[in-house]
Amino acid sequence: MFDKRLFLEEAILSDHHDAQRSRRADYVATLLMLLEFGVELSPGVRSRALAAAWARRDSALADHLLSRDAWGLAEVVRALQLLDSGRQARALERRVTRLEQDGRTRKRRLGPLRSQLADLRREGHAGSLSGALARRVRRWVSTIPADKLEYYAITFPFEPWRRLADLLHLAPSDFQLTWFLGHVFGEPAPRGTMTAACGEVDADRLADVARAHHVPYSYLRTRALPAPAALREAVASYESLDTLLWFYEELRCEATDQRIAARLEAGETPEFGYGKLIERLLALRDLKVSFWTQLLPVADRMLQGVRLPLDPPVVVLGDASSSMTSAIRVATIIGSLLTVFSRADLRFFNHELIEPPVVPRTIHDVLTVTDTVKATGSTAPAAALWPSLSRRELVRSFVVVTDEEENTQCQGQRFDAMYKRYREQVFPAQATFVSFIRQQSEGQMVRALRLQELPCRQFRLDNQRPDLTKLDSILGMMATDGPLFAERVETVAGWLGDASIAEVVPRLRALVGAAAADEASAAPNAAGRGLLGRLVSTLRSR
Repeated sequence: MFDKRLFLEEAILSDHHDAQRSRRADYVATLLMLLEFGVELSPGVRSRALAAAWARRDSALADHLLSRDAWGLAEVVRALQLLDSGRQARALERRVTRLEQDGRTRKRRLGPLRSQLADLRREGHAGSLSGALARRVRRWVSTIPADKLEYYAITFPFEPWRRLADLLHLAPSDFQLTWFLGHVFGEPAPRGTMTAACGEVDADRLADVARAHHVPYSYLRTRALPAPAALREAVASYESLDTLLWFYEELRCEATDQRIAARLEAGETPEFGYGKLIERLLALRDLKVSFWTQLLPVADRMLQGVRLPLDPPVVVLGDASSSMTSAIRVATIIGSLLTVFSRADLRFFNHELIEPPVVPRTIHDVLTVTDTVKATGSTAPAAALWPSLSRRELVRSFVVVTDEEENTQCQGQRFDAMYKRYREQVFPAQATFVSFIRQQSEGQMVRALRLQELPCRQFRLDNQRPDLTKLDSILGMMATDGPLFAERVETVAGWLGDASIAEVVPRLRALVGAAAADEASAAPNAAGRGLLGRLVSTLRSR
């Protein structure tokens, strides 16, 4: 099997180049499957994959990547810089050599130059920024619509565009807005344009400019927050449904409510993922807005269309110790969500094991769990793991929802020691942590596992306002563990032997959808009430 860690860790450019050259089908199949499963790749990985494809003159792969929303200006600029690093390294090496031979240059001056040279060499050698590639990227620049360029002009920093212009020697005629390049380098935008109007107007007149030019709210909120009533009404008249829902708390007013309700009534649906949709739906319910129930059928259809084949069985371990009400809710939501895709069990823990009265598979079950399980006591995560170890039951994935403040043992062991025993004596299961900790923190339990080189993943949530948009990443990463993912990668790699990427992608989506449908139909009570109703009821009960 191709090692997917190439995409999940920060491998260097030459590693991507070598993998594409020696095992292109496996590389592309793994990349496509990760993207299909909603796994978020880092900007560095995206840039290196694109740079390696350009270095190999693999226009099919490069063009496919550029067709995806995840690949944009930042990835293009970084990929070109990677390919140009060889030329820059050679020039810098000549400069360092001259300074060393001079004999009068201080070491203090040479140190930063040598460090810069090491950085340029770190990615390894893979291709160059050729004239043919520069022409190809200039053609890509010429396809960017004028309205999007004007959006970039008021919302994005100019430095990436300046770097791109320097690398490709861009001319104003390369853009659909001929004034855009000059504006990037400091020239004023022409009068009458949205960019000029935004630069000239003061905050008191923003509503008039917004209504006249349909200024994106992502820019307006940087100028006037909280937004005055006139600006909220103006934005409601033209902004997308996605924007009105995403920033509803900032845009809330009678005009916004009426506009959203009318658009939902007309059959318009938001385009963001189901995780964000659930988060917005629950927030709107808490605010008691009139139209929140109109999102129920929309979200139900979206969720029923999700296709992620998970390797069962899965066990969710929820923290029910003091102050962990959020963990109880999120664990119950994840547990009910996983029953759609695979056989899942749900357990809670404080200083001991807390068995829920039922596994949440129906609306009554979800209500019973959230009403019964209370946050109290100390924290012994191993107590919820012990049943699987003592019964030697097969579990492929453990999902641990906790703040990781473990302070109590079970059977004389903490979670890391018991998890190690389980992997050695029963099955090498994967552990995914949904951790209520600060974004830059590692967490006590995850740190303990990593010190023993035990595999685990971590997703961080805010305890006060859990971001349910991360459910996409959690499920996607879980779906990549185990034999089902490997089997599908092998199948897709076989297709790539005699078919193009454009031909394979629809077949891949059908394959994933069919597999997930089989898993969902095999799950207990799969024909029961829609998942969304269960999720909403979970928080309604609190």
